[in-house]
Amino acid sequence: YLAGLLEPSAKLISWAIEVYGRYAGTIDLRALPVDEGAGDLGYVTHPAFRGRGVMSQAVRLVVGHAFDTLGWQTVRWQAHVGNWGSAKAVWRAGFPMPTFVPDLLVERGRIVDGWISTMRADATREPGVPWDEVRAALSSSA
Repeated sequence: YLAGLLEPSAKLISWAIEVYGRYAGTIDLRALPVDEGAGDLGYVTHPAFRGRGVMSQAVRLVVGHAFDTLGWQTVRWQAHVGNWGSAKAVWRAGFPMPTFVPDLLVERGRIVDGWISTMRADATREPGVPWDEVRAALSSSA
């Protein structure tokens, strides 16, 4: 799935995602300026590949790279409230239940509510609760 590095640097590593030679999205790690090795995970899935598990697999690979290759201790994910596809991809990779945060993100020039979850290097990397529980908890906070 991961076709290759797009912008490798000390602060940003970005990969293109390819499926059968077609562009399926991008995924990146952005280092935070902290001592213990931490960063943000970001990604975009091409609409033609949403709902197929493509990004879930890419998230698993990139989070593994952050912990096992880069030696990071923490990977953080954020998304606007209602981005169910993004939430499901990190849930499949073992991120804990996201937390609702009002006014978390800036999106298209507006401040919007968001979800955030942080995974530690020693996490199991498997879902901790069923998706239905995550969906119900996040739906009640939206």
